[in-house]
Order: sequence, then C-alpha cells, then structure tokens
Amino acid sequence: MTNGMMTDPDAGAREALRLIGPDPASWVPDREGLDHNVVIVGGGQTGCAFAFALRRAGIGKVTVIDAAADAARAGIWLTAARMNVLRTPKTLPARRTVLRAELPGLV
Repeated sequence: MTNGMMTDPDAGAREALRLIGPDPASWVPDREGLDHNVVIVGGGQTGCAFAFALRRAGIGKVTVIDAAADAARAGIWLTAARMNVLRTPKTLPARRTVLRAELPGLV
C-alpha cells in the first residue's frame, strides 16, 4: 500500500517479462482439427513453469488445465501444497543478487 492506495501486485512480474522480451513465434506448424500443441494438466507451480518454458522455446498453443473448483482457487500456491517447507534456501546471496539485478520482479 502506498499513500493509502493499493499498488499493482502484478507490476513486478510485468516488468520482469518486459525485460525478458516477447515470446518467440511458434515454430510448430498448425494442423487442422488440433486446438492445442501441448496440454499441461495441473496449474500449480510446475505446470505454470512448464507452460512458460514451452512458450519461451517457441511452442505455441500451450494450454494449462486445473481441477480447481473455480478460477479464484486455481494457480500457484493458492491451495495447499504437499510439502510443508520449501527446500530452496533463501540465503543464497549470489543467486539472489543476480536475480535482483536482472529480474527484480522475480526475487
């Protein structure tokens, strides 16, 4: 919250995507009767990461489906995860410094 006004929670992510650049054109040829080149089942952390990586690799028509009851409960970490503790130490100063300099919205 800044000066009593809510800030845009997606601004950092949008800036990181701007720094990464636009998605490359899809190199997978369109085929009649196919709506998707890839369907990822599960919209959690891994499913979203795979979808992002595939688009960055130039694979178009990537679709993520999720079994959440509605859109408000779909996505990364919005419901319970199976692990109680994240296993990536947040005390790795070198990597955090690189991320902070290159993609501050992802730190």
